[in-house]
Order: sequence, then structure tokens, then C-alpha cells
Amino acid sequence: MGAGAERQDHQVFAKTGLFPRSDGLQGLSPTRRRREGTSTARSAATDYWLFGCICRAQSQPSQRQVFLERPGRVVRPAPGVQPAVTTSGEKKVRSFIAIPVPDQGIEALKDTVQKLESDIGRSVRWVRPKGIHLTLKFMGDIPAGTVEQVLEALPLVAARFPPIKLAISRLGIFPNTRRPRVLWAGLTGELEALSELQSAVDDMVGRLELPKEQRPFSPHLTLGRVRRETSESQLRKIGEIIADAAPPSAEPWTANTVNLMRTELDPVGSRHYLVGTAAIGGG
Repeated sequence: MGAGAERQDHQVFAKTGLFPRSDGLQGLSPTRRRREGTSTARSAATDYWLFGCICRAQSQPSQRQVFLERPGRVVRPAPGVQPAVTTSGEKKVRSFIAIPVPDQGIEALKDTVQKLESDIGRSVRWVRPKGIHLTLKFMGDIPAGTVEQVLEALPLVAARFPPIKLAISRLGIFPNTRRPRVLWAGLTGELEALSELQSAVDDMVGRLELPKEQRPFSPHLTLGRVRRETSESQLRKIGEIIADAAPPSAEPWTANTVNLMRTELDPVGSRHYLVGTAAIGGG
């Protein structure tokens, strides 16, 4: 490698914070570093994988197409739908990383939403049942090239964790029952492992120069959002209904995949499309 190439590599490492740690633990979240101090090889490989993603991205045109069929990936772009374009001409893709909910869980949530909708009415914009998911990281509108970097790095991050057992539990409201804004279903199960996976995903996107989460991770499945024009009396009614509602009746499941998704907004809500998938545990 020539001196010029070495300088370029150093600049990329400095810019992204991917200098290899002497203990080989750069790729792990703080919690995983404490628990798995001896698992160094795969962690170091994660950093060099991310470094390679960034170097390849810098050598490619910024307008490249990221929704391509590639071996080992499931990519399903929506026909005729193009990523957003900024005023500078740079393509942007509204993206997030999430764990999918199995069909039996979706059916249980669908029944719950239908019951709530009949009790609450049109004061809530309900999420389409098939659009319900467990968000690990919302990235917002990001460059198409960054989507490709995430798509390449996500499998290596997910492979560091075993599949996670989860179950849908109670219903709840953000921020509280007096001022309801978001209606959700909570989760039980291996939440510590889930939190560690989310932290690792957040670290990964942080190294790709995307903002990291500032709030604690609160795993939930969003069911609906209360409309801003809702009256005070209706807000109180919504809070009372959710407080008394029975939780969804769904069997526990094992989460074994993480999906990279993109979102298209339309007048009646948002539609999500699968960009790629990564196996938890690397299976």
C-alpha cells in the first residue's frame, strides 16, 4: 500500500472512530464488552468490515442504486417508487432497522386494534397491521450510499447475538393516560439481550456518522397515534379505554432476523418496504 493510500485509510479511521482497540473490543457495545471480554476476533472483524464499507462507499458515485438483488439478501423495492431527492440532487431514503413480528402476533394485534378502533373511533391514526414492527433504530432520511453501508454491516452485527425470545404483553400509552399520544403494545422476554442488540445496532450506525439515540431504549410495538385535534374529553376517554383493555392474545416467539426497511409516505399514512434482512445468530 502506498503512502497516499495509508494517509487516506488513516483519515477514514479518524473520521469514523474505527481505530482498532488494543483489546479487540471496538465492535461491541459497552455491556457486551463487560460480558464478553474474551470474544475479540469477531468484534475486530466488525470494525474492519465497517471500515471496508465506508472505503467502498467513498470510491463509488453518490447516486448509485442500492436496491439490488445480491446473494444472501432479500431485497424488495416497491415498483415505480423512487427514493426522495434533496434540492442538491442527492438521493435520500427514509430508513429504519427493525425486528419483524410473526404472522400469529400480527393477527392478535389486528384483533386488538379492531376492538380499540370500535371503542375509540377516528381520534387515532391506526398503524396498518402488517406495518407493525419492533423498531431498533430509526435513521430518518439518509443518503442512498449510507443505506448500502448499513446493509453490508448489519449481518455482521446481528451475527454476534443469539436469537431472542419475546412475547407481546400489555397495552400502554406515551407519554401518559392523561395526555395520550402514542398507543402501543409492550413486550416481555429476553429484554436485556434485546437491549444489547439495539445498543450494538446504534453503535454501528453511529460509526457511519448517523446520530445515535439520546433516549433510553423502550421496546414496544406502535399501534396508533392520537390525532392532534382530539378534544380533552376524548383524550381522557382514550386513556381510560387503554387502561382497561385486555392485552393481545399471542404466543411467544423467537426473534431470529433483523430487517433494514425503507418508508414511503402517502396521504393515508406510511408504507414500509424490505430492503434487506440479517440473521440474528448468523444462521
